[in-house]
Amino acid sequence: MGDVAKVVVGVALVATGLGAVGIGFMAGTSASLALGGALAGLGSTALVYGAVGVMALAGISMIGGALTPEIPDFGTTASYAGQKLQTRKNNTSPVPIAYGRNRLAGNIIWESTGTQVSGADNKDYWAVVALCNHDIGSINGVYANADALTDRGSNIYTSTYIGTKTDYQASSVSLQALSWSTADSTATSTGATLGFPDIDLPAGITYVTLHQIFEATNSNQLKSISLDFMGKPTRSIVSGAFNSTVTDPTNVEIMADVLTTWLEVEDSALDLDSFTTAKADATANGLSDANLALVTQANIQSVLQDIMASGRLQLARSQGKWVVITDKSQKTPSKTLTEADIINGTISINMPGNNDLANSITMNWVNPADEWLKADYTVTDTDLIGYDGRTVNKSLDIKSVIVESQAQKLAEITLNSMRYTEDIDGNRLKQTPLTCSFGATTKHADIEVGDVVVVDHFLLDRARKFLILSVETDQSGIISFSTREYCETHYKDTSGSYLI
Repeated sequence: MGDVAKVVVGVALVATGLGAVGIGFMAGTSASLALGGALAGLGSTALVYGAVGVMALAGISMIGGALTPEIPDFGTTASYAGQKLQTRKNNTSPVPIAYGRNRLAGNIIWESTGTQVSGADNKDYWAVVALCNHDIGSINGVYANADALTDRGSNIYTSTYIGTKTDYQASSVSLQALSWSTADSTATSTGATLGFPDIDLPAGITYVTLHQIFEATNSNQLKSISLDFMGKPTRSIVSGAFNSTVTDPTNVEIMADVLTTWLEVEDSALDLDSFTTAKADATANGLSDANLALVTQANIQSVLQDIMASGRLQLARSQGKWVVITDKSQKTPSKTLTEADIINGTISINMPGNNDLANSITMNWVNPADEWLKADYTVTDTDLIGYDGRTVNKSLDIKSVIVESQAQKLAEITLNSMRYTEDIDGNRLKQTPLTCSFGATTKHADIEVGDVVVVDHFLLDRARKFLILSVETDQSGIISFSTREYCETHYKDTSGSYLI
């Protein structure tokens, strides 16, 4: 808002529990048309997620594979970060689900004007903004555009122009029952006192109540009110079991919540021992952080890709359960396959040409220190540029990352795994990693996604290690494997020190 602003007061939160379906909600019977329009996208989102089907998740690959396909997403990091900070009103954007730490504005679902506080010469603007489709954790700060408000205690935040009040309720609530700050202090009034209509707001939504005073005779632009907060309480995973809820879940725990809440996978269908191991690996490697606000109708592959990319994770189906696998260094091969183990005519070995691959990787992430806008970390390999004779940059969006060190590791490992292999002695080579597919008999049914195997075949110059990316079978007795060459140099920096 411009210089004519007098006071903006009243951001109050009413958070309620999430419904059984997770992404759905039950609207109050007397909710206004504004509510129906602003929240209409939620139903569509639920249908998109539900229609995918659980089995479609098995083929998602880890970021960094030389031939990993691009999965359609719901916008770049730049648009994602910018949209999060803008208070808006439309009938297409669903109320988001936020995991970890985020800074969000929200959708206006009710608004009105009046003279309740300002009097005849000025004009009051009142609004209810839907922030999240669930309860939230602690609030780290409240902002009007880039200006931080002062925490006055008792969940009240104020500045010269802004006053906010937070409040939580466990069920649907009448608009008349909500309270607004009415001055640049701790003063509050209820909607009933202010003369607001009797409208029931739905449960399961975190609300923000907003009051701003401006001069009615001037053209004014309202400031965007945003909250820096910890998101959806999510079950933690400890020692192979679900534990108490946390508001700073790891990417592994977010994956479990997406599966059990959005897709309604039973807890018993998750191999929680693998989730525990993956959580420990990601934490030890500095790759466990994930902070994501899902703000549009993305498909489930896109959602999971964003989560998995933050920690080089893979989701697979094994022994009737969903397992999580961490792409990590120093893996011991589970077995060696020779020509006798590979069915004749099934092996295919490929090496993508350098012209198709980057020698510079830019990871786009979201930087809390810079107004939660897009930041980037670029790793450029001058040796590869000299070898290729030109610079080829590939830009990747990792929207769930808000830590630069994590973006740095992801960028370096991605570039290494696209452009380097190693010789028999483990020395780094400027050579594109091989991809290999082959068929074997049910004798090797114990090989699973995430395993490393040694392949010793006459088509290769020597025995090489390969990481299993996918396993497919039918009743013909043939098991088809898709693999990518596994090298320790992928997980090391140029000095030879392990990144993870």
